Amino acid sequence: MQFFTIVLSLVGLLTLALGAAVQNDLPYPLVPFEYTGALGGHEVQLNGTVQDIFAQMKELHPDFDVDTLPDSSVGNNANDIALDSRDVASKHHYFCWPVKGQTWERANTNVIADGINYLRKMNICNVGGQSCVRISCSYRGAIFLCNDNPDTIYPRCPYIASYASDISKNCLTSGPFNARQTCGQEFDTDGYNVIVRAADC
Repeated sequence: MQFFTIVLSLVGLLTLALGAAVQNDLPYPLVPFEYTGALGGHEVQLNGTVQDIFAQMKELHPDFDVDTLPDSSVGNNANDIALDSRDVASKHHYFCWPVKGQTWERANTNVIADGINYLRKMNICNVGGQSCVRISCSYRGAIFLCNDNPDTIYPRCPYIASYASDISKNCLTSGPFNARQTCGQEFDTDGYNVIVRAADC
């Protein structure tokens, strides 16, 4: 009897652990975003949201100034234009709040806009196979990147930012005191999606 009770307790703990890892409001486990590459003239390998990464950069390199970083979403040659055209064609479909089967809450559009602007200043937003990363989060507004593929993908951060921008524009609602809010999910034909919603941060 005691053995049976111990087994049940272990099963319960395992269930709780799995539940925590595979959050019921995201399609896959949430893992830390890992950024590797050049940033402000420095080669870095940092973890966290884009806000965390910029804060770490300021600690490591006091001369770092996010406002001086170029906007990587601005193309200046034919190759950039061709890539942008192909990228737009790969955008599949989107769902706005309330998203069926989800309990997501809306986020303030100004907060999401700040996250979008930060992402436009970074290079690659990678995410491992069948997992999600929270690439931006501040003042209860978050942007997630989720990968349906079995292998790691390496989309450009400005391109991911364009998904968040789509959601912010197409899923715009009015919240308390007429605050502009947004929440939704947009899919790419390459097997990943971007989620914009409220989160604890």
